[in-house]
This record gives sequence, C-alpha cells and structure tokens, in this order.
Amino acid sequence: MKTIALAFSLFAATAGCSTLPHATSATVARNRAERHGATPVYVGVAKTLVRGPALIRHLEIEGDGPLALYLADDPGVADRVCPSASAEGAAAIAVLAANSRLTNLTVPDGKRICATTEGAPTRVAWHARTGDAPVRSIDVALLSR
Repeated sequence: MKTIALAFSLFAATAGCSTLPHATSATVARNRAERHGATPVYVGVAKTLVRGPALIRHLEIEGDGPLALYLADDPGVADRVCPSASAEGAAAIAVLAANSRLTNLTVPDGKRICATTEGAPTRVAWHARTGDAPVRSIDVALLSR
C-alpha cells in the first residue's frame, strides 16, 4: 500500500506544471534537464523563473495579469529576485494577459528570464529544458483561454 501511495505521489509531482505547489521548481524523473516550476509573482517584486541556457517549452499564467517577461543578466547566484526591468534597461519580450500561455522561448546562456506584474498577484507555471538549449530566435505563441 505504501508503494502505491509513493508511486502515485511521484506521478502527481511530475505529471505537469500545475500540480506543483507555489514557489517550487523540480526536475522530472529520469531527465535532469527537464524542469518544471510554479511561483506567485507579486506587484513590485520581479522574480527569476528560469536561468539560461534553457528553452521554455511552455509558460502559463493564472490570474488577472498582465505579466511582463524580460531578460536580465544572470550573476550566477541562486537567488530568485531579479533587478527591475528599468535597472537592467530591458524591454519586455512578452506581456501576457489573464490566463495566457507562451511557448518555445529561448533563454541564452548568461541570462535569466524575469517576471513582473503591476496588477494583481499572478501565478506562473512553466516547463523548461535546461542545459544546451538550441540557439534560435524567440518563437512565442500567446493564447487566451
């Protein structure tokens, strides 16, 4: 019985981004390059989502949005706080409205993707492949549900 419960909990933890609790990041079983994460983003506090090199396969937001994504330099420390976009001199690479989704976003080596909101708190969930991400242009698909 304990084995079944353990197997079910491992399956639930790796089944998808939306099954993870707030402010988490986890590797998918058997593939350390595949990362899933979820975190809330609050007004005035920019947050690191993924460090490069990486390919964000999909990123979804839940909440009223809007949520702005921008690239910032990655100092190589494991903090989750990003400098503000204005401090970085960074323009938003995507602005997501309520319940939107973004796919196939490349994060170059030495950079990290940051999220910020000026509206209501927004929950962000993502699935990324880290490590030797292919170098290519940003391919963004915005969807409203």
